[in-house]
Amino acid sequence: MKTQQITRCVCIVLVIFAVAAFLLPPIRAAEGTIDASVTISIPLEVAPVDVLGFGTLTPPTDLNVCAFWTLNAFNGLTLTSGEGEDPVALDHGRGSFRITGDPGATVSYTVAVSKQFGDPDLTLTVTDANVNPLSGAQILDATTGILLVEFGGVLQICDEVVVKTHNDAEVTMTASY
Repeated sequence: MKTQQITRCVCIVLVIFAVAAFLLPPIRAAEGTIDASVTISIPLEVAPVDVLGFGTLTPPTDLNVCAFWTLNAFNGLTLTSGEGEDPVALDHGRGSFRITGDPGATVSYTVAVSKQFGDPDLTLTVTDANVNPLSGAQILDATTGILLVEFGGVLQICDEVVVKTHNDAEVTMTASY
């Protein structure tokens, strides 16, 4: 008796599957293709070329005034405010980086102080406005893929600065396509 009931149940289930399969729309396979592409760029390289050197400067003698020296990326060193002297003519120089990448590619970059001088009476500031060519979108040389970027900065010297050579500040360039 049990075998008959199981057989009837199996037959009913098979009939239901057959009816459902008949009522469903037919399955159709379709195929399409598209192309894939990729452009491999030369990784950008940023290399230091020249150190940002303010040269030999004297500290201010006024205890309440700090001197601000601007080394311009476009035209040289000037005392912007305060007091002090530049006793050794032409011993200063703009800093520069070389960016190398895909010839003719557009790059953008920023230049910033990543480490200040260890002496609290010396403060270095570098802004995008004091970079030549101005930061933003620039084009690498169409033949060599090189762009030379010069930069200057503003050095604040206060009266209690230690008289010695200070060379522990760092400037970092970040560049991208």
